[in-house]
Amino acid sequence: MSFVGVTGKKGAVVTGVARKVVDKRSAIIEAAVTLFARKGFHGTAVPEIAELAGVATGSIYRYFETKEALVNAAILERKQAMFDAFAAAASGGGELETRFRRTWRALVAFALAHPDDFRFFEMHHHESYLDAPARALGDRVMGAAVGFMREIMAANRVAAPSPEAMVSLVWGALVGLLKSADQNYLRLDPGLVDAAGLAMWRAASGCPLPFVVSSDPDFVAKG
Repeated sequence: MSFVGVTGKKGAVVTGVARKVVDKRSAIIEAAVTLFARKGFHGTAVPEIAELAGVATGSIYRYFETKEALVNAAILERKQAMFDAFAAAASGGGELETRFRRTWRALVAFALAHPDDFRFFEMHHHESYLDAPARALGDRVMGAAVGFMREIMAANRVAAPSPEAMVSLVWGALVGLLKSADQNYLRLDPGLVDAAGLAMWRAASGCPLPFVVSSDPDFVAKG
């Protein structure tokens, strides 16, 4: 297996294990996700997918009746993989803080190992061509995330915002962090990943942040 990572100004500092293609169907889905993530569903032609996958165009239709069937199969496979990573981390042993921060690290690791998957999810999570199974999986992922967040907030007596809103805020922070690293605005190392996860935990649990004093004598703030 090869390794991939987010490359900052000083090189790749956090890595994950890339997915290995084992058969034609997998190669087609891999190529489709790559192109859908970069060009969009409507901007990608089936022959382009075939060329990148190294198969004849007709071979794609042996596995998928239409391009819509292909994109839905890709969403089901890739989103289920992310959901499995989330569920394994969130349901593991330990206190809620341990579980939350482990889940944060697992999602970062998944995104770094499969960057096109993350872009693919962001571009295709609400499109009209998604079928019932793809939408049901999306609802199941959101339901599990909200359930976990509700557990955290209830245990810490946090009443607002709603668990749904807090999940959206945490997800937005995760996506923003990854985009900033991808654009070389920051160096994504394990220390930063953990610090960001801790900040998100404090937000979700209502834990007050420590008092921070800048080296600037004129600046004092709660960070």
